[in-house]
Amino acid sequence: MNKIIIFLFIGITYAAVINIPIDYSTIQAGINASTDGDTVLVQPGTYIENINFNGHNIILGSMLIMTDDTSFISQTVIDGNQNGSVVTFENDEDSSAVISGFTITNGSGRITPMLIRGGGIFCHNSSPTIEYNAIIDNTAFSSGDEFLPAFCYGGGIYATNTSLFIRSNSIIYNLSQGWQPGFPGNFPAGSGGGIYIENGIEIQLNDNIIHNNSTINSGSGITCEYSSGVINRNSISYNQGAGGLFLYESDFIISENNILGNSHGGVGLSNMINTPLVTNNIIAFNEDNGGIGCGDSNAIIEFNTVMFNNGSTFSEYGIRVSGYPVPVILNNIISDNERGALSLNFCDSIPVVHHNDINGSILTYFSPENTIGDNTWGFNANGTACDEYFNISAPPLLGDPLQFDFTLQSNSSCIDAGNPESPLDPDCSLADMGAYFFDHCSGMNGGDVIADGMIDILDIVAMAGCILEYNENIDSCLCHDMNDDCILDILDIIILVDIIIGA
Repeated sequence: MNKIIIFLFIGITYAAVINIPIDYSTIQAGINASTDGDTVLVQPGTYIENINFNGHNIILGSMLIMTDDTSFISQTVIDGNQNGSVVTFENDEDSSAVISGFTITNGSGRITPMLIRGGGIFCHNSSPTIEYNAIIDNTAFSSGDEFLPAFCYGGGIYATNTSLFIRSNSIIYNLSQGWQPGFPGNFPAGSGGGIYIENGIEIQLNDNIIHNNSTINSGSGITCEYSSGVINRNSISYNQGAGGLFLYESDFIISENNILGNSHGGVGLSNMINTPLVTNNIIAFNEDNGGIGCGDSNAIIEFNTVMFNNGSTFSEYGIRVSGYPVPVILNNIISDNERGALSLNFCDSIPVVHHNDINGSILTYFSPENTIGDNTWGFNANGTACDEYFNISAPPLLGDPLQFDFTLQSNSSCIDAGNPESPLDPDCSLADMGAYFFDHCSGMNGGDVIADGMIDILDIVAMAGCILEYNENIDSCLCHDMNDDCILDILDIIILVDIIIGA
């Protein structure tokens, strides 16, 4: 028995906290001294070094991880001194390898023959967690040499063969730019000014600010090639040179992002062998290549607000489609784009375009004849004139788009105008068009059915009457659906009784 107890005691291991600069003068020395599960805690200051996790699955954090005080991000700086990537993961680190709470700056990337990658963070064959950092002013850059071309990827972050988590970071003012020799001179070659991901699976890109990054060829904000995952709730804005977000042969859910003011377009989708989903995004004020460009992509594009995309080239449409396959375009607001709402350009077949607000011209160039946009056909579910695909062409009537308020006004024709077969809105009404639904039930579902300022037996009586009389479509009764299942029944009365008796 004693031997068993001793054995169990010996088997217990304790994670250590290594304090920088108290225990070690440099961050790298602290990492080298750590073992899996340890925390390397870095005090405020500027650390001029280039660090490598060296396969250690540890937490590397500023005082942010102890206090939740975001001011420690700017106070705790890792400066790469233009001496390569600031942070490197390349030894099979997994998601328990975390870097959190730093400013990561002045990196110049991993340099190999013809390649410069990952100015701020270089990640290869590893899947770390990168969170709550400011990744700023890093470069993957070559000035150009006629005899030594350099292809540059990922000014802020470069990752390949990975399943990494990137969340709640500010990734700004990073640059990816190289050169490809040709005649009569050199040509620019660079991708992923903010982030470049290749051969990634189950990628999580959530809640980041990706602003003012630059590149030449594709995806000034984000480029993903041969990858899959989720890109959710990011602000991808004002990136320069090659668009906000570009996917090539990749399969992502792209949802609830604000993609605003990027030069050379908002979202680019190319050669999609799978079916990426682009849903509930605001895609507005992007220049030169419009809102969404789909080349040979069978993406599902639904519930987006695509507005005020403009520029000086031939493709500043809200959504531009070309090639084969073609996407499904459903329940979107596509309005006030400079050259028009929709371009079907050299399409081998007509895309599925239905239940959208298409407010602007439609270009069908060398495409099959169609009647998209001919609003003389009939009326959709909310009584608005529509074409045979239930598309309308009415001003969307939003809050104040020029002040970035894209919510629906109460008199918008987009309310209840989406596909009736789509899932109901959270208020149990028919689907609305655009990124935001209009809440018919705002302030009405707290249990005060008769709206007298009290929750009591009278509300139970009123709810019972609703159950006996309500219809399946939205009415005031469904606004009192207590468990949000879009069904008014005895379960809602039970919840209301529990509220009244204080259970």
